[in-house]
Amino acid sequence: MVAFLDGHNLFFTLIPGLELKKSLDIRRGKSDKADSRDIAGYIYEKREKIKCIRMPSKNLDQLRRLASYRERLSRKEPPTRPGLLIQPDHWQDGTGLRFF
Repeated sequence: MVAFLDGHNLFFTLIPGLELKKSLDIRRGKSDKADSRDIAGYIYEKREKIKCIRMPSKNLDQLRRLASYRERLSRKEPPTRPGLLIQPDHWQDGTGLRFF
């Protein structure tokens, strides 16, 4: 849905579900009409604080994911078994990595 809204240049905001759940009354049963009315009322009350957002470009999103992946890899301990050593000096299969 976010991709659709952003693709059509429509304004939107993202609100954490837990924040919304805690702010609304707890009801038994399921009523989409009542839920949508309550959510609209919540957004109307908070309209001064809520900011419209734009999704980051695909390049920026990919860069963030790669940085996160790099951070996760740097936290892991290096392999200790000889079978898992990586030697980037050898170029094979175009990957730049050779596994022994």
